[in-house]
Amino acid sequence: MKKKITIIVCAAVALLLCVVISTSILAGPEITALSASEKFRETSSDDSTWNVADTGSITIENDDYSLSLDSETTHFTITHKSSGKIYRSVPQDSVEFEPEYLSEVIIHYYDSNSKIASMSSYENSVEGKSYEIKTDGDSIRVYYSIQKSKKQIFVPEVIGQETFEEEILTKLESGPKRRLKGFYNLYESDGTDSNTKEMKNKYPALERENLYVLGDKAGEHNYSEISGYMENANFDMEAYAKEVERLGLDSSISANQPAGFVVPVEYALDENGLVATILTDKITSDSDSYKLTNIALLPYFTSVGETQEGWFMVPDGSGAIIELSEKAGNTYSQKLWGTDLAVESSVKSNIMQNAGLPVFGFHSGDKAFLAEVTSGAAVANVDAEVYGNEILQNHIYAAFDVLSFDTSDTGELRNQAVFNIYASDYIAEFPQIRYHLFANADTTYSDMANHYREVLNEKGVLGERLEKNEAVPVYMDFTGYETVDQSFLGISTKAEITLSTIEDIEKSVEEFESRGLKGMNLRMKAYGDNGIYNTLPNGFELNHCVGDIEELDALAQRMEEAGGRLYLDNHIGTVYTEGNSFQKMTHAVRSLKKTVVEAFDFDLIARTKGEAVMEYYLISPAYFGSLTSNFVQELSKESKDASAYGYSWSGYGSALWSDFRRSDPYDRAQAIHAANEAVKSAGEVFGDFLTDGSNAYALPYATALLNVPLTASQLSCESYSIPFYQMVVHGYIDYAGAPLNTGGDIGKTYLATVESGANPYYTFYTSEDEPLKETLAGTLMYPTLASASYDAVEQQYKEFSSVFADLRSQTITGHERVAEQTFVTTYENGTQIAVNYSDTEMQVGEVAVPANGYAVVERGK
Repeated sequence: MKKKITIIVCAAVALLLCVVISTSILAGPEITALSASEKFRETSSDDSTWNVADTGSITIENDDYSLSLDSETTHFTITHKSSGKIYRSVPQDSVEFEPEYLSEVIIHYYDSNSKIASMSSYENSVEGKSYEIKTDGDSIRVYYSIQKSKKQIFVPEVIGQETFEEEILTKLESGPKRRLKGFYNLYESDGTDSNTKEMKNKYPALERENLYVLGDKAGEHNYSEISGYMENANFDMEAYAKEVERLGLDSSISANQPAGFVVPVEYALDENGLVATILTDKITSDSDSYKLTNIALLPYFTSVGETQEGWFMVPDGSGAIIELSEKAGNTYSQKLWGTDLAVESSVKSNIMQNAGLPVFGFHSGDKAFLAEVTSGAAVANVDAEVYGNEILQNHIYAAFDVLSFDTSDTGELRNQAVFNIYASDYIAEFPQIRYHLFANADTTYSDMANHYREVLNEKGVLGERLEKNEAVPVYMDFTGYETVDQSFLGISTKAEITLSTIEDIEKSVEEFESRGLKGMNLRMKAYGDNGIYNTLPNGFELNHCVGDIEELDALAQRMEEAGGRLYLDNHIGTVYTEGNSFQKMTHAVRSLKKTVVEAFDFDLIARTKGEAVMEYYLISPAYFGSLTSNFVQELSKESKDASAYGYSWSGYGSALWSDFRRSDPYDRAQAIHAANEAVKSAGEVFGDFLTDGSNAYALPYATALLNVPLTASQLSCESYSIPFYQMVVHGYIDYAGAPLNTGGDIGKTYLATVESGANPYYTFYTSEDEPLKETLAGTLMYPTLASASYDAVEQQYKEFSSVFADLRSQTITGHERVAEQTFVTTYENGTQIAVNYSDTEMQVGEVAVPANGYAVVERGK
């Protein structure tokens, strides 16, 4: 019996040692946060010496444009000198419209009861002459003092019962008395309910006497009425100050004031037109009771009234056109670069493609513009409205969520209204829009794309032109393994399901090469840190079930010699499984509620949280740099030549979030800054960089982009999709849409790939022994068995190479819809490709384009 006990004890000790050793192994390198001093925040220049302009017209100009601002209205016009065409900040016939149509700025804000309201610069600032204009000769700044009321409003927050009833109510007639009393709640000092306890914490005087407290029924729209009752009772601010002192309350408790904000806007000119900027560091508020959250900048710039001509270009997915003559009364609204995942939501309103390029366009009559959100795109929303019903102007603009907020539901259990929680500061980056003005009446969206490409080239965003290849580069993802929960002798354990091994991947490469594929680029995913549902990717790890570093090095060397690249995905943005030094209270993103954010994918049908989909944590942007550095350093130690590899961070170009931790918060603009710095540091070691998604901040760094939207979301307000994104980047960056071997309609995906000049892209696994469709990974990723795809890939690749090998380095100079479902893409060498999405054959010139097919035409043939 003693011997048996000894064996059990030894086994327990051995198990404990294994746990200790494995824990130390999983600890990984040290993870450090980006210091606050390394974060950026814009500051505007001092304008204390600028000239103050209060009369007449203020004019600034350059060689191409002049801007004239009327000091009486703050409206301005921009004149293109060579053509004489005029662009207006508000409609020319705006005298007939509501004040909103006369406004250069429209703001949205919340009161202390979390009720939303709006004000406009014309009605709430200009009409009351509460603004200031400054200029230094090159720029004009307008400080709009936007106020809800032009008269003094006095609304006491808390009053003693005796004072309220004897000094105020007794002086009012019965009707006003009942009305005023309805706006206040009486709390008694001997009350024991939760609401009274909460009020005692806020107003200690309630412990000794009864108090009337302004209630939720008193919204901002009632303040003028309440103030009138106080005036009739001869109870003024001086009397209230004495009441606050008598009650022994904090002197900061004062009468509620109406909303009031100073919003500074700066206008300047460049060689392309107008530059408009919101100087968020100079925004001020009259009262802490109101939170300014959103600013629409120049919402009616160059807008037009009823017209049957013209279109909007919106950045939805690849891009889309909204024909004004087709979509009367329709509206469009979309956030750039997706939603902020740190702002929690249990429901998704609609399923949309990502808006990757921060641009939108407008053409009507003889004028057109392309608006580029050059700063603040991380919090920008593009909105458009087509004339019709109650919409009196065709207009498109950008609005900026300058202050993040979320909704707390902590009061629901006590039958209290929900309330908002706000970020501690405005966005660190100034919202800015550059309007590229076109004087040509025949301007097309192709012209806009060509112009924008030139602009990005001048900024050095797109880099060098791609080289002409004998064959089109092809991209392939290989998934390593996943872990599943199992039970052994009643003990819960993790089992590894190997989906791909390096040995089998190399065999697949050999097979593909024997079939004529060249320029293959592979991406290894889920090869370490718990596979698909990863722990914290802190450093480099290669699981034994996938292979060893010698095999990996050999594969990387082979791909490089063949003119391709082996990319290693370092998925540093998300964590599915705790471990590997991950501490959610330290490393995970916090919401504005200060709780750890648990993100999830949405059920595409119900648009709610999917029960079968795993939740995951978001890593704080503060750790992007450290995690990247740890990966680079560990791979460099283990590999013979880290530079032979390509680096992949799949989520970098497709997902973006804030971190509202109390000690060192990050807004989305600061998160981009941290992510970019991390990518740049990896680029010092690795040969190339690969990411998923279309977000424009990835363009300066990416060698290739995968899972780029090739169509728009096909919203009811949109007339048709266009490859605007692809027209801008083709010839400079390789890109691909969704994998050609997955998806609901592979045929349409293939045609969209042809129309937009995208590269072939596939996702595979190699193990013929694993029933992938029965695993959780199979329900989410949908890769196919490589050996079952050889024939299809060979056929598609040879077809792509015969068409696109000569076009890889060419820019797309034109795109046109020639029929409802037929489009023609034109390259700079004159090659044209017609794509027909309809079920009937279409004639394009002298060429018959087959149903659900395409045809290639070269210039002169």
